[in-house]
Amino acid sequence: MRLPILVLALICTAAALTCYEGTLEGLSNNTRTEEKHCSGISNYCVQKIDKRKNQIRRECSSFVDEHNMEEKCPMSGCHWQSKYETFCCCQFDHCNEWKSE
Repeated sequence: MRLPILVLALICTAAALTCYEGTLEGLSNNTRTEEKHCSGISNYCVQKIDKRKNQIRRECSSFVDEHNMEEKCPMSGCHWQSKYETFCCCQFDHCNEWKSE
């Protein structure tokens, strides 16, 4: 009985997306942040550029993001922008390492 559960857990872990995660200070900083194996609900890697805070934030998509990601992220790249913020997303391992400019 325990073997099927273990196999299922290994399959879910192997299928999980791996993104970079962390906050960088300075918009020209492209230091590699830590890798994170995303949870099963995360289908996107995200990079948020905040010009007001002078920060770049990399992360797995959250549950809140997931409900409208197909609209926000029709394909990999930076799609949503305002004067001070840029939202970038992608759907393959280690893909959220864009430069801010």
